[in-house]
Amino acid sequence: MVSAVLSTLATKSYVDTFASGINIHASCVYATTADLGSVTYNNGSSGVGATLTNAGTQAALAIDGHTFTNTDVTNAVRVLVKNESNAAYNGIYTVTNEGSGSTNWVLTRATDYDTGGTGAGAISVGDYTFITSGSTNAYTSWVQTTTGTVTVGTTNLVFAQFSQATQYTGTAPIN
Repeated sequence: MVSAVLSTLATKSYVDTFASGINIHASCVYATTADLGSVTYNNGSSGVGATLTNAGTQAALAIDGHTFTNTDVTNAVRVLVKNESNAAYNGIYTVTNEGSGSTNWVLTRATDYDTGGTGAGAISVGDYTFITSGSTNAYTSWVQTTTGTVTVGTTNLVFAQFSQATQYTGTAPIN
C-alpha cells in the first residue's frame, strides 16, 4: 500500500524539470482579442516606459467586453496585448489613460515586462500570465513563445494559450 502511494508522488526533480522554462508574471485583468487598431508606439528607453497610444478616433479603451474607466487607471490594471498586427508591440501593459471622446487611451509597458536580455523586467521565452476577467479570455493563461534575444519594440512577441479553466453546467438536481 505504501509503495503504491509513493509511486504516484512527483519527485522534486520531476516538478523542477516540468516548471523550468516558465517565468511567471503577475496576472493580467484583461487580454486583447483583436488588434487595437491605429496606434502609436513609443519605445521609451529601450522598452522601459514604452507606450501604446490610440491614434484613431478618440474613445475609451475597450478590450474583451470591458470599457476602461479612471478606476482602471488608478488601480494600474494590467492588460496582455497579444494580437497586434505589429507583433513587436505585444506584451504586458498597464492602463495609464483610459481615453474618452476627447483624449487618447494610453497603455504603458509593465515594469516586469519592459526589457530585453536578463534580469528584472526581462522579456523571454516562457513568460506566463493568467487572465482574470473578460468575456472571452477570462480564466485563460498565456505563454510568450518567441525564442532568442528580445529587442523591445523590434522583436515580434508571440503568445500561445497555455490553459483555460473549464466550466460545467448542470441541471436539477445538480446546479
